Amino acid sequence: MAELRYRREMRVRPRKIRDGEMFCAMPRRLADRFAEEVLIVSFMADRKLFGLAYRGLQPDYFDVMPRDSGVFVSPLVRTSDIIASAKKPGDIDLLVIPYEDNELVLDRILAIEVKAVRAKFSRPGKSPNEFGFSQAAALSDLGFPYVAVAHLIISDVSPKDKWCERLSAEVLDYEGNVKLLGPTKIDPLPEHLTDRCFGRLQHHCRLSDVGLLSAYLFSPLFNNVEPGQHMIHFPSGRAAQFNRRFDLETLNAIGDYFDDNASKFLDNPRCDPSVWG
Repeated sequence: MAELRYRREMRVRPRKIRDGEMFCAMPRRLADRFAEEVLIVSFMADRKLFGLAYRGLQPDYFDVMPRDSGVFVSPLVRTSDIIASAKKPGDIDLLVIPYEDNELVLDRILAIEVKAVRAKFSRPGKSPNEFGFSQAAALSDLGFPYVAVAHLIISDVSPKDKWCERLSAEVLDYEGNVKLLGPTKIDPLPEHLTDRCFGRLQHHCRLSDVGLLSAYLFSPLFNNVEPGQHMIHFPSGRAAQFNRRFDLETLNAIGDYFDDNASKFLDNPRCDPSVWG
């Protein structure tokens, strides 16, 4: 099957949100109980982590994206707002629309079903109540070109006597040069949870076209990093494959939804604007 290329010129563009600017407000009660909605917004707001995750789900596209490109991301989109007849799933946890210059790349739209994994050092085997595969299958049936399931992980911190030694380095520039700093001790729990969660996804998934992702979230909000610190653990992913049941009407409907709701999307550029301008 020839590669599908289906694009649309942008009629409106979301306001650029720069690092440190507020882009979303949520009720405190959701944050206090680490609600799934909070994990979803925290994940998409961490642009570096989201970029690493997107590369894992769309490696063949990410690596050839041009300079003036990126993705528009919107959380918790009601499916019926795009396809009026849709009954399942009730919402799209993350709707990702790539763009290049002033064009929406509709044939690369990615719909992500998210499940929260709230683990503890004392209970590292914690898994979500549902894996999200039935919702992902429903998104495929609706004609989304790419679909993925993501498990977003938070946890407490391991006791310091359980930390392990790793070699560390400082990145010096955008050419990839580094300075070795020697050994340091880190908490191995995020790595352990990410690997365990991804292995569980692979073992249980029977949908060959659906992408898989496990990603650990650091935030003072989740009490696993100090205020002012920013940490990232590399996520684990399996690429989403093109859905041969894609529907052009669905792509057009998503384009129409974006035209009417661009302000609900966060612009995540492919390249750091501070470097590329």
